[in-house]
Amino acid sequence: MPNVISKSAHGNSFKDDVLDILKSLKNEGVLDSIQIGKRFGQFYTTYLIELKERKIAIFTTTSVRSDRIKENQWDAWGIKNATGLDTLCILVLPDILSEKEQTNYLNEQQRITESNYISMIDKIVQLKDLKFLLV
Repeated sequence: MPNVISKSAHGNSFKDDVLDILKSLKNEGVLDSIQIGKRFGQFYTTYLIELKERKIAIFTTTSVRSDRIKENQWDAWGIKNATGLDTLCILVLPDILSEKEQTNYLNEQQRITESNYISMIDKIVQLKDLKFLLV
């Protein structure tokens, strides 16, 4: 059980790191609002932010595995299609990734830009790049 607790703590700590960046952007006047843990029926995003009247769903994961990507793709699909919201969907990853996860991240980042790949996630970035993407 300690492994599950440490994974949970790691995930919660990462969400806090993302929230700290979003709060600093709100304090700087870049973001209009931040909603934490926003649900749209069965679909969920870690954060829903508004930036110049544009809604942006921020998803987080500390593990770059295909099942995590698919889960976030599903939620992004639901938020965009089932709700009818015009929403940019961004998946944020930690700055420090294992070699395998770094490879998975780069592969998935490339894949979502290919015309023959259907992706509801618009951008995949590491935490260090989130602020620059939103400013």
